[in-house]
Amino acid sequence: MNATLATLIALALLVAAVALVILNYQHRQIFKPQRARGKLHPDPSVHGIEFDDVSFVGAEGQQLHGWWLPCDPAAGTLLFCHGNRGNLSQRTESCVFYRRLGLNVFAFDYRGYGHSPGKPTEAGLYADATAAWRYLRDERGIVANEIAILGRSLGGAVASHLASQVRPAAVVIESTFTSIRSLARELYPRLPHWGLDRIRFDNAKRIGDIDVPLLLVHSADDQVIGFHHGETLASLAHPQHRFVTISGAHSGGHLSSGDVYARPLREFLLDAGLRLLPDDVNSRR
Repeated sequence: MNATLATLIALALLVAAVALVILNYQHRQIFKPQRARGKLHPDPSVHGIEFDDVSFVGAEGQQLHGWWLPCDPAAGTLLFCHGNRGNLSQRTESCVFYRRLGLNVFAFDYRGYGHSPGKPTEAGLYADATAAWRYLRDERGIVANEIAILGRSLGGAVASHLASQVRPAAVVIESTFTSIRSLARELYPRLPHWGLDRIRFDNAKRIGDIDVPLLLVHSADDQVIGFHHGETLASLAHPQHRFVTISGAHSGGHLSSGDVYARPLREFLLDAGLRLLPDDVNSRR
């Protein structure tokens, strides 16, 4: 082996090693799961809401974990796809909020999150959401036109993908980016982005294909995913979509915005055909 060939091989190995480091770093920036070793806490019971710990079968046969918050009577079910950090325990308040609207709520942890085994990937999260949908349809016997899908942050990309594969009653997408690549260019301008072709979560490409009632929600104060992402998605969505501007932080604006968020959400779900509890009943539960 001559010196030139040895140099080229060494350079190729160096490039491959750097690429591997970058890809691993990008993966860790996108997926930030928190595994659970014991019972998740807090859970809906701390708010006086009954719920069931649920195991359901994922695409590869693994047992995924979720919470089922039943409402009786209920004329609709919300399938909740959470964001990229933590696990279900950080979504307790959201689950309770939607349950108090008068909906059954099914929230689940993606692979690698909470009690769900595995390692998160883009394709894996899509498959997990599909498995959650099938659980509601096959195990709970809930018809598609009584299920609304709600996704927040990274979960918005999961929800938009699921909505392109099935036909729910309605879709709610909150605080979501146009694509991972576009968001990464803003958050990490000095980081090489070529590897993000492997992790896309491309909402901008998919949003126009959602032809069921669609509500887009974004905070004007969002410090993580800028408001312009929501505006861009709205410009690409079908003309009948609704757009609601809230205030507050990326992770909590939906709760801190109060009626600015709650009332348009109620009206949207009602117009989509999901009967909800009256406001006076909701306030007592």
